[in-house]
Amino acid sequence: MVDVADPDVPSGVATGEGGAAPPEVPEVPSGVLIRSQRECTDAAAAGDLTRLKRAHEDGCAWDEWACKAAAGGGHLECLKYLHENGCAWDEGSCVAAARGGHLECLQYLHENGNMGVMESAKKLSDKCDSLTKSILKETSVAHVTNPLNYVWEYHESYLSQYSGLGAKTLLLGMNPGPYGMARCGVPFGTTNIAKDFLKITGEFTDPEGRHPKRPIEGLDFERQEISGTRLWGLLQDIWGTPEEIHKNVFLVNHCPLLLLGETGKNITPDKISGNAVKKLLKACDDHLKEVVTKMGITRVIGVGKYAEKRALLALKGLDIDITTCWHPSPASPLANRNDGADWRANVTNILLTETS
Repeated sequence: MVDVADPDVPSGVATGEGGAAPPEVPEVPSGVLIRSQRECTDAAAAGDLTRLKRAHEDGCAWDEWACKAAAGGGHLECLKYLHENGCAWDEGSCVAAARGGHLECLQYLHENGNMGVMESAKKLSDKCDSLTKSILKETSVAHVTNPLNYVWEYHESYLSQYSGLGAKTLLLGMNPGPYGMARCGVPFGTTNIAKDFLKITGEFTDPEGRHPKRPIEGLDFERQEISGTRLWGLLQDIWGTPEEIHKNVFLVNHCPLLLLGETGKNITPDKISGNAVKKLLKACDDHLKEVVTKMGITRVIGVGKYAEKRALLALKGLDIDITTCWHPSPASPLANRNDGADWRANVTNILLTETS
C-alpha cells in the first residue's frame, strides 16, 4: 500500500510492479485526512455515495481511478453516479470488477462502456447487410459496401480506445464518403489521422460488391479526405491529444454504408428513397439512440442540417440538446469562406458553448 503522502497515486489504491496501479481497491484507511484531489476516488472506494456527490459538487477532481475504485469495490451506485456525471473509465474498471467478482458492476460497464457501443455497432452492421440487396434493387445506388464489415477492426480499435473516455457531446455525421471512414473505419477520418494520430490498428478485407474504381487499401491509402482533415485538425487545435478530444466529444456517422453510383460518385442517404431506405434509416436512428443512451450523451451536434434532422427524429422525447454546425465539405461555400476561417469559428463556438 502506498503512503497517503505520495502525491502521484490516489489513496486507497495499491501499486503493482513498476509502480503501475492494478485495479484492486483496498479499503480506505480510517482516521486519514484525505486530500481534496483524492476525495472522489476514496469515496468511491468506500462506496460512500453521499460523500462522492458532495465531493463532486464541491469541485473535487476525478478521473478513471474513481471508476476503478467503485468497480473494484462492487459499489454499483457510485459507479453509475460517476459515469452519468462524466467521469471517464477505461478497461481497468472492467478488470477490477471481474477480479472482485462484482457481476452487476461488470454488466453495467459492459452495457454502458465501449463494449456496449461495439455491440450496438455490430447489430447495426448486421441490419445494414440484410438490406443491401433491397437498396440496390429499389434505388439508384449501384454499389453498397459496409465499412463496419471490411474495416471492422479499424472501427473496433476506435471504439475500444475512445468511446469510454467520458465524452458527453456527440458529433454526428451523415454517412461515409469514399475517402474517409470507408477507408479507415473512423467517422470523418483520414488514413493519416487514423494511423498516426489516433493509433488505429487492425486488418481489412476486400469487400464484396465494391466499385471497381474504389479499391480498398487500408491505412496505406494515400489520398486524404478533405472534410476529415479539416474537422480532425480543428479538434486537435482545440484539445490537443486524442484522449482530451474524446473526453469532450465522440464522433459517429448516422449511417455506416458507403453508397456509390455507377460512375463511383458518392450518394448520400437523403438522395434515395423507398421501403428499404426507410428500414435503413430506422435502424440507424435506433443505433444512434442506443449510443446516446449507453454513453450518457447530453448533447448532439449534427455536422450539417441532415444529421441534425436525423438526431431530432431519433432522439425525440429524450432530454438531449440537439444543434448543428457547418459541414467541413469543400463543396460547401460556408466551409470555404475566408479560407475556412468562418467555418472554424462556427464549429469552435458550438463545440465550446456550454449548455444549460
